[in-house]
Amino acid sequence: MKATLFTTIGCHLCEIASSELKMLQKSGRIEFIKEVEIADSDELMKKYGTSIPVVKIREQEIHWPFELQDLETLIEKIEIRNS
Repeated sequence: MKATLFTTIGCHLCEIASSELKMLQKSGRIEFIKEVEIADSDELMKKYGTSIPVVKIREQEIHWPFELQDLETLIEKIEIRNS
């Protein structure tokens, strides 16, 4: 499963989210993490500028605040839906 992390430079919350995603990657729950810099796009700045970090898995998004357990729950819901 692929996860996209919408982030920006200097965002300490984004660093926490990245670390949580890397834990999920080590455990095999996430295969690939793509980090997207929102400052590179006016559209992304409008959409996520006040809510980063945002994690997107398939078409589901989770906005900060979230914890590792919230990400695991999201993954489980997606797996159930797709089985």
